[in-house]
Amino acid sequence: MQGWRKGQEDAHLHIFDIIPNVHLFSVFDGHGGKEVARYCERHLPKMLQSNEDFCQHNFDKALKTTFLKIDMQLISKAGRIELSKLARGGAPYGGVVNSA
Repeated sequence: MQGWRKGQEDAHLHIFDIIPNVHLFSVFDGHGGKEVARYCERHLPKMLQSNEDFCQHNFDKALKTTFLKIDMQLISKAGRIELSKLARGGAPYGGVVNSA
């Protein structure tokens, strides 16, 4: 259900076998604006895969540190520039990612 907003502000992805027998399903709520949800959709998979804890199958810690890293990127100059482009409808993205 979309709620009271005129447009959909959420983003999502699914990646089967991000590593063998591990799948990533994510829904990014648009409370920070649709551009924040889209930013997370675009960057979470690669950031997670490059996380040392993720590579060692310490998934809880990897998710926490990756989310914190995304938070820091969002407030960086480069992150704000990308958010601005996303807010204006630029920087196309795919709603569903499937690596299978």
